[in-house]
Amino acid sequence: MAHFKLMFPSEFLSCHDLQGHDVTKTIASVSMDELQMTGGRKETKPVVRFSDTEKKLVLNVTNATTIAGLYGPETDAWIGSRITMCPDVTQFAGADVDCIRIRPSVP
Repeated sequence: MAHFKLMFPSEFLSCHDLQGHDVTKTIASVSMDELQMTGGRKETKPVVRFSDTEKKLVLNVTNATTIAGLYGPETDAWIGSRITMCPDVTQFAGADVDCIRIRPSVP
């Protein structure tokens, strides 16, 4: 059976989409998108689109830094590159929360 959060589709990847496995994807583009946040406020965040899936990945500083370490600081250089995402757990607001991390090696 799938995780209950998969019953509520989203245009963005979550760790539950990875279903406990590493997933490798090819970066098609990186852009700054205005996203609707909790409470109705809007915030501009970096978003990665992939050539082999419709779902997008909202980048946090940790994952952006990892990709920059693999392919350089210029996001245009990331296009066509492959990254491996893995499910992980991090601390947020004093609680453990599921997250996606980028493996720090070229797949």
